[in-house]
This record gives sequence, C-alpha cells and structure tokens, in this order.
Amino acid sequence: MGRYHNLVNDHYVPYLRPQENGYKTDVRWVALSDDAAGILFIADDLISFGVSHYRLEDLVPPVKIAITTEDGPAASENNERVNVHVNDLIQRDLISLNIDLGQMGLGGDDSWGKRTLLEYSLSELNYRYGFTVIPFNGKSDRLEKLVHR
Repeated sequence: MGRYHNLVNDHYVPYLRPQENGYKTDVRWVALSDDAAGILFIADDLISFGVSHYRLEDLVPPVKIAITTEDGPAASENNERVNVHVNDLIQRDLISLNIDLGQMGLGGDDSWGKRTLLEYSLSELNYRYGFTVIPFNGKSDRLEKLVHR
C-alpha cells in the first residue's frame, strides 16, 4: 500500500508490441490534475485503473497481429493491422482514464493458449463496483481534505 504521485507518461511501458500496460489494482482513489483543476475518483471499495495518452483502441488492434502461413499472402496488407510495433504508436493530445473493478490474467502457465489460472480468472457473470467523482481546484491541500473525509 502506498501513495504515489507521477505523470501520465510514467504509467506507460514500451512493450515491443503495443498493448495495455501500466494497470494499477486495489486502488482506493485516483486523481488527475494540473495546477488549475483536477478530478478525483473515490472508490466505494476498491477499483483498478489504467491511464495513458493513448486510447484503448490504439493498444488493442481490431485484427490479429501475428501473421502465420495460414493467414495467406495478403495478411500483411490488411489496413486494420495498425500499431504493430512500439514505434508505430503516435501519442495523442489527451488523457485516457479507464476505471474498472479488475482485469483477468493473460494466460496460464504458457503464453500460447492455456487458460488463465483459476486464481487470476474473472469467473462471475456479474460484478458491481462504484466510485464517486469529485472535481477540485488544482491545489493539493484541497485534495488532501477530499481524500481524508
């Protein structure tokens, strides 16, 4: 448990293949601010979040990235194969904040197809979580009062 203060860029991990990254779990609150204004999200219980200068669509392409011989000779010409490499990404002039309850693990004991281990799976059909959104001025003393209420 801790309290962290950093820039949105500090959450980014430049994986060779662009993908979601910098995800934080078991969060009580998260605030985004500059010197003038901010917005605070206080969890009813716990939340998870990811923040970035990319939209999720930039990091999760709509088609399969890896091309095999089964995909045919035209697969590499598919215009939906975007942001295949880290240097393909173009940072956007925005801040994208995704808040949710949690995220399921990527896979089991290998990276090629085994199911996610049960302890890292999201197996329920429905989940509920909540949070309160509070705008504030950019001064940190105001934020301190909001998160310690």
